[in-house]
Amino acid sequence: MAVARKTRIDSSFEGVLENIPNAFEVKIIPEKQSRVEILQAISNMTDLKRIDVEAVFDATYALISGHMREGGSGEFIIPKLGVKMKKVRKKERKERKMVSPLTGTEVEIAGRPAIDDVKLIALKPVKETVRSAEENAKSSEDE
Repeated sequence: MAVARKTRIDSSFEGVLENIPNAFEVKIIPEKQSRVEILQAISNMTDLKRIDVEAVFDATYALISGHMREGGSGEFIIPKLGVKMKKVRKKERKERKMVSPLTGTEVEIAGRPAIDDVKLIALKPVKETVRSAEENAKSSEDE
């Protein structure tokens, strides 16, 4: 289990949050970004220090952990991102036998106990973004 690092949020950014616009310019990013590149990009967009951005993610992790632990609500919506996390219980599987399609011999498949898992659900903003990207791709193909 990852341990959240405690960092002190610098008080010098108190007035910065009011200057952040509601919508940033959306740029297409063709390559996968590393953790540091993502933190740096958010830092550049918000005029916050990278350590402060990291502290926000650490606090978010602590909130998610509280919701997902036993006795927690089991649901967490990440505001403004359009992602919902939900704890689901996968039922127990019993041992079973089947015939292998490759060899034709009978094979025993081991069972597994019931487990808790996390399901991510894309909400409306994410779905609209993906759909608009598909529509833009189709319209550029037609031209």
